Amino acid sequence: MRALILLLVLPLSGLPGCGPPEVPEASVLMIGIDGLEPSIVADLLEAGRLPNLAALAERGTLGSIATMVPTWSPVIWTTIATGQDVREHGINFFLETSSQLPFTSNSRRVPALWNLVSDAGRTVDVAGWWISWPAEQVNGRIVASYAAQAQAHLIWKPTLWAGMQGQTHPLSLAAEIEPLVTYAEDGVDVLDDLWTVFDKPAETTELTGRCVTDLAWTFRGDRSFAAVGKHYLEHDPGDLVMLYLSLPDVAGHRFWRYHAPQDFDYEVDAAELEIFGDYIHTAYELFDAQLGELLESWPADGNVIVVSDHGMHADLETQDDPEAITSGHHQTGPGGLFVVAGPAFANGGNLLGSASNSKGLVGEVKGVAPLVLRLLGLPVPKHWDYARRENPLEDLLDADWAKRFPARRGPNPDAAWREENPPGLPIDPGGGQSETFIELIESLGYLRGSEDE
Repeated sequence: MRALILLLVLPLSGLPGCGPPEVPEASVLMIGIDGLEPSIVADLLEAGRLPNLAALAERGTLGSIATMVPTWSPVIWTTIATGQDVREHGINFFLETSSQLPFTSNSRRVPALWNLVSDAGRTVDVAGWWISWPAEQVNGRIVASYAAQAQAHLIWKPTLWAGMQGQTHPLSLAAEIEPLVTYAEDGVDVLDDLWTVFDKPAETTELTGRCVTDLAWTFRGDRSFAAVGKHYLEHDPGDLVMLYLSLPDVAGHRFWRYHAPQDFDYEVDAAELEIFGDYIHTAYELFDAQLGELLESWPADGNVIVVSDHGMHADLETQDDPEAITSGHHQTGPGGLFVVAGPAFANGGNLLGSASNSKGLVGEVKGVAPLVLRLLGLPVPKHWDYARRENPLEDLLDADWAKRFPARRGPNPDAAWREENPPGLPIDPGGGQSETFIELIESLGYLRGSEDE
């Protein structure tokens, strides 16, 4: 009987689909860009002001992606990185309830893409992603960000701190990137940096001065992380490269009243409107330029994903308050931008504002991680939502590619994942609130504000 079974089975091993699955050769570059509003992108594309996004749309698909409500950045970006909801990954706000400290990577209950890809024997590079500090040990490189804006109630996005433990994996990467980045403690005036790209006002009020300062810190952080991403791409990039940037989000929060003054119940100052009216557009153009520089070092046969966590609109709570620091927000959960291009994808073009789909909606943020795993030929954990049902983002795949590399399902890795732990601290580990770190932040000119952006 055993001999008969062998005679029946062995010939099948050479048939298509009976051997080891074919693995896609192309790698994946995923750029997360916070707060990119699709309607603004559509207008700037029409005006020819976003040439690199336009080039991606010409050889791929550009549309919008549904987000989560409430639109809290740590929650959404962790969902994008894990493919699971807040109930599973556990990052439910900016701060952990009991300690009132910002969530850190050791608080995440499930593995992220960089863990899954690394555990599968593939390589991964990550820079600036939310809730990535302290940097985890992976088969590749991580430059992690610490969400100190939550710890000290500050409005600023990821930046790098000289000497902070846990910012890089491997440890030697810290010295490698040092010439490429500007640390928060460096004695460079952040506003002088800003005026190299943005129009400089002749004078500022307390309100507009705060707005440009917040923008300047974010500009510095994005420039550093974009340089790290470029370094990755020029020096043996991983099978998956993940990079987070954030300037459009801060520009939207701070300068929406000048972008869309008609959305407010008060008259926006004409002189301020003249100088700040194009700031949001400039932030989008700057991202487009950074995208172009990154793509110069990315192989033509590599797959590209650009995703934003949400869009932007006038702040519903401050439309009648001319003194409010925040004038743009995303309380209603406006969808973000989603762009794909590369050998795995069909050519769908620019879907924003099309007759058939006025919003160009192609899927939701929870579908990004399973799409990435499929692009890399890795199995999607069988308990993920989009392992049990169709992922609309996979409709963007080229039909021949999708047939050649069918979706695979794999075991649940969450059970073997480490236990959830309280948030860590960048200074004075094991202590309470890190007063030393907060004093350092305040000494650098950061001001207190809202923590919900």
